[in-house]
Amino acid sequence: MSRARRRPSLADELNLDPLLDILACSVGIMLVVVVLGLMQAQGTKATVFLPRAQPPPPDAHRVLVTCTGGRIRPLRYDAALDALATRAPTYNNVPKLVKAANRRVLGDDFFDYRFELREWSEDWRVRNRAVDLIIEERADATGFDIDTLRADPAAFVAAIRGREERDIWVAFSVNKDSLEVFREARAVLAANGIATGWEPGALEFPLRETILGGGPAVAGPVRSFGTTQ
Repeated sequence: MSRARRRPSLADELNLDPLLDILACSVGIMLVVVVLGLMQAQGTKATVFLPRAQPPPPDAHRVLVTCTGGRIRPLRYDAALDALATRAPTYNNVPKLVKAANRRVLGDDFFDYRFELREWSEDWRVRNRAVDLIIEERADATGFDIDTLRADPAAFVAAIRGREERDIWVAFSVNKDSLEVFREARAVLAANGIATGWEPGALEFPLRETILGGGPAVAGPVRSFGTTQ
């Protein structure tokens, strides 16, 4: 008996790496140098973490996680993108798709999601459209701090896995005020066999990311309406 192939979600197709500036489906361990001591005297020792390439596991699903304010929250926008892409987006049908998606309650345990359609003209003959994904924090969702991670690591792992049945790997965006909680979270995930990668970053909310864009060709058929990357 043959098994039906899984249709890739719009999140997979769009590969929304600009949310964290994580490029080419690869989060490496970035160049971070931690120096212990002032190194004023000769022979002072320092600990240095050098860059180390760490590609994601094959066919693993990426989960984006923010580390800021001493707390960790996963960003699960996949369902919102799939709500938008009930049909293949085109220049002509994308206004209806945006309206239909926004009529639904789009969100997860930590963030709310909505879409915004933008239209503009480059000149009198060409009119373009773009769709922005807007992510807003939920006031009642504080996330996981270091005490919560230590007290109930299983709850954190469950939040990261969600309903995903595939292998996952976790891409952390780490603010400088959250290094300790990031290290604790990474250790918890490693103990549960979950691959991780990270880069320095501080996301500000509401977060706006253009995910689709395009326009009609001049005096011709509708041009392909796709990602803006």
